[in-house]
Amino acid sequence: HRIVHHPENANAILWNPATVPFEEAWSKLGIAPSPNDAPPTLAVVGGTDVFGLFLGIGYDAFYLTRTEASVPRGRPVFPGVGRDGVMPEDVMRKYDLVLKGTRVLDAATNTRVEEWGPAKA
Repeated sequence: HRIVHHPENANAILWNPATVPFEEAWSKLGIAPSPNDAPPTLAVVGGTDVFGLFLGIGYDAFYLTRTEASVPRGRPVFPGVGRDGVMPEDVMRKYDLVLKGTRVLDAATNTRVEEWGPAKA
């Protein structure tokens, strides 16, 4: 099968984006619009490659948590981040995402969450 339902979670599917377009995977979930016609929500949980894949598909909102810390062997949020001084905001701007707002989570450590979204929205 190219797309299969997760054996233990009816709200999840197993999808290989190298063989199946996102639209086909989305339709396989069979999520109907809500009664107020709001579009269904998809939360992307992943890592560098998954977050990078959805840059091309599109985000309505991307929440980036930041703090003043160094993680020497950490994984970058998007492909290319960390090379030649490339920062996450550089990558998001390349995909026409703009900073919509920032919320401080902990002032003592300057931990904050930034909401990025499409420039056109």
